Amino acid sequence: MYKKRFLIISLIAFLLIAIFKPLGLNQNQAIVLASLVTAVILWASNGLHKSIVCALLILSFSIFSNTKLLNIISFVYSDTMLLIIFTTLLSVGIMNSGAINGFIERIFLKTGNNIFTILSIPYLLGIVLVFIIPQAFARVIILGSIYSSLITYRDENEQRAKRAILFNVFFAITMTYMMFINGDIVLNGAALGFSTEAVNAELNQFKWFTLMALPTLVASVLSIVLLRFIFKDDLKYFSSDMIVKSKTENIDKSSKLAVILLMVVVILLWIFEDIHHIKPWIVSMVATIIMFAMRLLKKEDLKSVNPHFLLF
Repeated sequence: MYKKRFLIISLIAFLLIAIFKPLGLNQNQAIVLASLVTAVILWASNGLHKSIVCALLILSFSIFSNTKLLNIISFVYSDTMLLIIFTTLLSVGIMNSGAINGFIERIFLKTGNNIFTILSIPYLLGIVLVFIIPQAFARVIILGSIYSSLITYRDENEQRAKRAILFNVFFAITMTYMMFINGDIVLNGAALGFSTEAVNAELNQFKWFTLMALPTLVASVLSIVLLRFIFKDDLKYFSSDMIVKSKTENIDKSSKLAVILLMVVVILLWIFEDIHHIKPWIVSMVATIIMFAMRLLKKEDLKSVNPHFLLF
């Protein structure tokens, strides 16, 4: 299915950029930029299926940029792709164990009577979860799923309030991953890819944090205030009565403890990669195999690795 209106808008944007070549771009550069702008419009509007848009964008890059198609699709068998796959499965295993759910539930239940606290907590969790789940998309899924299961609604107004809070969760993860160099293994890695070798050599985890911590904190505070203002008509319908307790207490405590210990080992191995030289994706793969052995992951959980997201 497609939306004709957004197809027309994206086509007009493409033609304007390709014909007028803004910013002093040559023809090929203008087409590459036009393709990217068109893709963003279609992604945001669902004008076309995202995978179709991705395929067309890759085709445009391979024809009009200076990058060969083989180099573009080499991402498919890169370490980053493997890390995305295995950290996605790790995230599902953590979710299945209830190791994070119960912790977040207790915080949420205690702070449910203050809307500013409700909006702020996902930002704090977004920072903490960077060290447990290195993929921002997976953090959004886990945190969003937990919040969705904790908030119920009885009418349309309460449903609007729930949607506003879930949007805030997504926004919180989007903001906080910028604080740490490993905040998102894809986007931050791509940012480093645009820099020179000298910058990459200098920009270690500590240097990144000293440069990005304050801007990220300021932007996060402004985001909370802004979202509170934008969704004030929706959030006024939120009440602590909408918070329900899930059934994480029924999950085996030994499994929760085992997962926590496993993730501590994984995190330490990620942090000290320079010493042992074991690639992060290998660490994640071994941890994933252990989760399958613990029956925290099952064959059907492999469906959580979304091929459309991987193409994106």
